[in-house]
Amino acid sequence: MKQVFVMTTVSWLALASAPALAQADPVPTGSVETPAKAADGGLGEIVVTAQKRAENLQRVPIAVIAKTEEQLTGAGVVSTQQLGTIAPGLNVRTTVGAYQPYIRGIGTSSSVVENPVALYIDGVYLPQQREGVRDLNDIAQVAVLKGPQGTLFGRNSTGGVIQITTKEPSDTFGTDIRLRYQNYETVHADAYLTGPIAEGIKFSASAAYTTQGQGWGTNFSTGNDTYKLDHQFDARAKLLIEPGPNTSFLLIGDYMDRAQHAFALQPYPGTTLSVQGRTTPSGQLLSFGPVNTVYDTYSGLDPSLSYKGGGVSLTATQNFDFAKLISISSYRDGNGTYNFDTASVSPVVLSSQAYDQPSTSYSQELQLVSNSSGPLKWATGAFYFHYSNANLDSLRVRVSPITSPGVSLSQGKEVTESIAPFAQVDWEIFPNTTLTGGLRYTWEKRSLTGSINRSTSLTNPVFGPATTPRSQSTEKLTYRIALSQQFTPRILGYASFNTGFKSGGYNINSPTTDGYLPETLNAYEVGVKSELFDRSMRFNVAGFYYDYKNIQVTQLFPGGSIVTNGAQAEVYGVDVDASVKVATGLELTGAMEWLHAKFTDYKNAPYNTYFVNPGTIVGNNNAVIGTGDATGNRLPLSQKFTASGSLDYDFETSIGAMHFNLTGNYNGAYFFEADNYLRQPAYVLLNSSLRWTSPDDKLSFTVFGRNLLDKKVITYAATVNGLGYPVGYGSEPRVYGVTLGYKY
Repeated sequence: MKQVFVMTTVSWLALASAPALAQADPVPTGSVETPAKAADGGLGEIVVTAQKRAENLQRVPIAVIAKTEEQLTGAGVVSTQQLGTIAPGLNVRTTVGAYQPYIRGIGTSSSVVENPVALYIDGVYLPQQREGVRDLNDIAQVAVLKGPQGTLFGRNSTGGVIQITTKEPSDTFGTDIRLRYQNYETVHADAYLTGPIAEGIKFSASAAYTTQGQGWGTNFSTGNDTYKLDHQFDARAKLLIEPGPNTSFLLIGDYMDRAQHAFALQPYPGTTLSVQGRTTPSGQLLSFGPVNTVYDTYSGLDPSLSYKGGGVSLTATQNFDFAKLISISSYRDGNGTYNFDTASVSPVVLSSQAYDQPSTSYSQELQLVSNSSGPLKWATGAFYFHYSNANLDSLRVRVSPITSPGVSLSQGKEVTESIAPFAQVDWEIFPNTTLTGGLRYTWEKRSLTGSINRSTSLTNPVFGPATTPRSQSTEKLTYRIALSQQFTPRILGYASFNTGFKSGGYNINSPTTDGYLPETLNAYEVGVKSELFDRSMRFNVAGFYYDYKNIQVTQLFPGGSIVTNGAQAEVYGVDVDASVKVATGLELTGAMEWLHAKFTDYKNAPYNTYFVNPGTIVGNNNAVIGTGDATGNRLPLSQKFTASGSLDYDFETSIGAMHFNLTGNYNGAYFFEADNYLRQPAYVLLNSSLRWTSPDDKLSFTVFGRNLLDKKVITYAATVNGLGYPVGYGSEPRVYGVTLGYKY
């Protein structure tokens, strides 16, 4: 990796010493501009980099929702886990500390694979799901790109892309400090500092820290709190060097450290666990007793999760008269742990522990993006990716009566090597009519090493040998075709066909099982983007149809899970988003998605054979996993209807400026597994905030509330063979508090 950075730096220094050939773009790739107010009183322009170049959102033939930090904070979105509040069709769950977003019903419930919704921060791909759980404290913009982005954003984006862009260093010194206190004795502090160092050199640095003194619930077996964030620390530093008007180097380093007592489980409503009323040989009762809230548990241990990691990236940019050349080099490293009992009773019955889950990735992307404003625009490049993901010394302990007693110790490591050249061309074939064509050829190899050892002895386990190393290779061509028509300067219509695939791989939690193959998705989309009434209204609508094949699905077994193939689905629906500037200072925004997402062929699906009579206890067979025909069932975590709406009102007073926000988010019901038994009912989230800003724009004071209706939302649910249906409510309850801010 050091060689990659050295070679990149040397080559770009050579370019920097060459004579300047063209003026730099006013908006560099990777940056955003989202004015809060337009000069003519209309809605502000939104600039995104959804096609590797800075473009007006209304000119991009892709369904995109983009929000600034101010818009996110006002709506109560302070972490990536809450992004679904402002982006209907994005359903976010966290499992064992892993960030698992679903877009239009496409996602994964496995915590140890790459997600088909790709996460990018400042142009760098983050393959490790545990890095996705983070605060949004120094954000310039978050953009959600819906649908497969297999041409410009790679192989693992069949669902879409979440693009996070952080603030760029400034030419002038500035600080932004905030202190937040909310119920559950939660304290959050973040700071941002930026400014020049010397001629052509500027920096920025940010840090955020959160700690929670009181958990959402109680573990009645240990007496300790559940769902308690011990600490979360996020830091980022940037150094921007501009040796000339056409050359820049942006060096970024970031780090995160998170530890929490979480993943506290209890039986699904209306059911019980198979261990109810049973005793150990010593006469100790195994049971899950009464609870006060959905956040309580009786686990014999305090469930815990942690992750530490970070990375460094170097983005080098050189402008020529015909194009902009960009190099993005990155290296990331991290490690996570978990410890929980699926049965959630005392003493521990079915525990899973992992204290060493290292992951390392490095990537090198080269882009050459045309500077032409004429009828032909293009972007081309190549992407190299290396990823090592391991689950070492993962221990599972099984105690009767759920299953035969025993211990299993697994070690799995998967290494990915991939390279992919890509290109996209936008050709204005007729005035205001543009034809887009894109290609990406991906070669990838995945290799597995590891072992899984099982023993029926709890006190003196005897383990077997390691598994035989295995590997698989994939070659895939994905492409995009789109036709867009600019009917008027403010109305765009488009139709597109996109292909995407998510690469296959191996189960590092269970290395003796077979690997899984790539899944593919063909997507058709038509849409209209419009700005009406002198740009006081923005209205965008898109209809889509997916042919989804060879779907990678997660199957559970006591203490673990594996990914397999074996399904075909049909997905179609409509996306709508709109903004209206009603009057000076008053703006309304709204979005909705209607979605049909069902399996069209899934005859050997994992099935809960007792799902037709929930809650029935038959010995140890409260939940028995068999096979069934899931054809016609809804895809897990796909919501038939979702909608969100916000009201933002700015007004002046004699003591300063005021900003009021009210945001509502309706979430339709969804299922967690293919048999469509475990279900999260529909719910509404309501957030609100009122901010005062001093006349000199330096001080601010905000009163806020999130989840004001105190809705309880399941984020984890599973059928565990022989045990029952443990669920976890990882979405926060009603929270409220105040924020004090200072800017200079």
